[in-house]
Amino acid sequence: MQRKPITTILFILACILFTVACEILNNSIYGIDENVIKLLSFNPTHPLTHFGLGFFCSIFIHINLAHIATNLFFIVPICLMIERKKSSLYLFILIVLLHFITLLTLSLASGLLFTKEMYFVGTSHVVIALYTFWSLSQKRFSLFLIPALVLIIGFWQGQSHLTHLAHFLGMLSALLIATCDFFLIKKRS
Repeated sequence: MQRKPITTILFILACILFTVACEILNNSIYGIDENVIKLLSFNPTHPLTHFGLGFFCSIFIHINLAHIATNLFFIVPICLMIERKKSSLYLFILIVLLHFITLLTLSLASGLLFTKEMYFVGTSHVVIALYTFWSLSQKRFSLFLIPALVLIIGFWQGQSHLTHLAHFLGMLSALLIATCDFFLIKKRS
């Protein structure tokens, strides 16, 4: 029986809805004086700003159409692979764990490395983490070329140091989860 990609579809819809809503609400006609993307993005030097909304919302928000299209282009295939092989709940838990571990370590690292306020939005850290996790857990090491490609493209585009750090920490969080997954499976057998 083919599993329905519920988590993948809901994730795509959430990304589109959050990004479009932020663009609509950024217009001052709606009475919001601050930049909505800035309000809902993740600030690693002050992670609990605005009640920590950035922890939950930043993964769904994208700066523009090119940003969301690029992230969705890479994340949809890996989400479909994981969701069909495992389950919707497995993919959901994996995305949440990878996202939160990456942001928590980003907060710790950025406190040491960055002094000015910077904001982080998007799903690229989860894209890199999912491909890294899946390539390690399934021993399909050719999939590791995709996170490497995303990192190279990021350097080529001149992305911020914070973005590079988030990408790298996404890889490390995937390594951590894959290691835990390996030992849990080994312990069960």
